[in-house]
Amino acid sequence: MIGKKSGFLGLFNQNYPGNNVVFLHCVIHQDALCKSALNMKPMLDAVVKLVNTIRSRGHTHRQFRDFLQSVQSEYSDVLYYTKVRWLSAGCVFERVGQLKDDIVSFFHDKQCSAECEMLEDTERLSDFAFFTDLLCHMNNLNGKMQGKNQFIDDIWAHLKAFKHKLNLLAGQLANNDLSHFSRLNSIPSVNEEKLKNYEDGLKKLHFEFERRFQDFSAIQTKLDIFTMPFNLNCEAVRSDLQLELIELQSNNHLKQSFLNMPKLEFYKSLSKAQPFRARNDVLLVCLWSACTLPFFCHTALMAGHSQPDFCDALYSNERTALWTSWLTMLFAAARPVFHAQVEDDLGEGTVTFINVLCRVNDSSHDRNLPGSSTR
Repeated sequence: MIGKKSGFLGLFNQNYPGNNVVFLHCVIHQDALCKSALNMKPMLDAVVKLVNTIRSRGHTHRQFRDFLQSVQSEYSDVLYYTKVRWLSAGCVFERVGQLKDDIVSFFHDKQCSAECEMLEDTERLSDFAFFTDLLCHMNNLNGKMQGKNQFIDDIWAHLKAFKHKLNLLAGQLANNDLSHFSRLNSIPSVNEEKLKNYEDGLKKLHFEFERRFQDFSAIQTKLDIFTMPFNLNCEAVRSDLQLELIELQSNNHLKQSFLNMPKLEFYKSLSKAQPFRARNDVLLVCLWSACTLPFFCHTALMAGHSQPDFCDALYSNERTALWTSWLTMLFAAARPVFHAQVEDDLGEGTVTFINVLCRVNDSSHDRNLPGSSTR
């Protein structure tokens, strides 16, 4: 989707150079990719090998489950690692950590202590405990960014908070403070060199978060208008919004409503007597953040609607066709929520946006029907 040559971003920039459209990658996907900054592959491979040793052999797996039942363990099994599931690594590490003593006892009973050597080596066990604690923190962040009624400003707030947490954790490790690493703190003795490596790992992770989410600075002002319109300095916003923003801030009734109502309900409640021209931008932000995927402003689709050749270029990109189908379904699901309050206020470009998506999707569907001709 954001490929610089064959993705929508590349095609759009080629056809309309000099535009000011902001493209953002899927936020949750970016969060998952940040783990690449951690040098955790050796430990991940060791944990996966241990899990596979237990689960890939039917007889051993049954014996292990029976053993857990006999010792009345809280958990009945270890978990398989699945690379495409972003929370999988953290869940697998956490479950192995919870069953660590049972796994060691099981393999000792079978006289296969070499299979669980990783869980008895103090140095490797400290690495395992560190990554388990850190992955649990990252899974917690990922979970906060999912679910219903998540707006882009909420997601960005979670990300900023996590970056501050990484700085805090790195500073605490430098002072040998393991308050927020409960599993690592349970290891009897962790040498200073290890702690220094963990501190460096957290700094690299923080840098990766800064690098991958630096594009948010380009839309920070728009997010502020949406998030805290009553606290903004009017001189800091676009000139075409300044007068209306002053009127909004001077209305005590609206200020009280903003404090007492969910953001979505507040913006839906604005009447035509209080238009606040940012409502168009608010609607786009709501739809965009609802799926935590990159969203295009209505200018892009106005251009696409007026340039048939540009839409034809989209047909050649299979990924874009899939995205178009998905986004059309999003609009179909989300539009009724905003219909009564804001449809009259939708800019012509936004309506054109939806119509173009429907036209592209319908055309793609017709071409896939039996007996239809290939474009």
